[in-house]
Amino acid sequence: MGAIFEAIQHKLTVAFSPTRLEVEDDSDRHAGHAGATPGGESHFNVLIEAAAFAGASKVVRQRLVYKALAEELAGPVQQAFLDHDAFQCGYCTPGQICSTVGMLQEAADGWASKETADLTGAVSLTDAEIRERMSGNICRCSAYPQILAAIRDLAGEPA
Repeated sequence: MGAIFEAIQHKLTVAFSPTRLEVEDDSDRHAGHAGATPGGESHFNVLIEAAAFAGASKVVRQRLVYKALAEELAGPVQQAFLDHDAFQCGYCTPGQICSTVGMLQEAADGWASKETADLTGAVSLTDAEIRERMSGNICRCSAYPQILAAIRDLAGEPA
């Protein structure tokens, strides 16, 4: 396996001494999607069981894993989501992050949405524009304000 796979496996082993650890490079299933890279090592599935998680909620367990893998998750979108506490339970996170990467690129390329006010200039990522572009993603924890803040921060738009 590759360097990122090895780093994930090593860091989780050191941090949690798991009784079970399965790391799967799932990148081939994401070819052509936002964040996918040639050669893989862009998308992973992790199954981990460890005493460190005993009694912890799903949110706490997710945050512990994200903290242990902070360097591997250091992309700007992931970091903005961490900074704005937009991960919550983690159920919708992969879709939210992929959509964020895609919508930021579409806006940078000048693609309009039904909320785009000026079709001749640069797209301004207002709250309404961001909501429209992210409208296909459902968050069961209602972390929408944090997701919006993370995207606004990435776009360099004021609050």
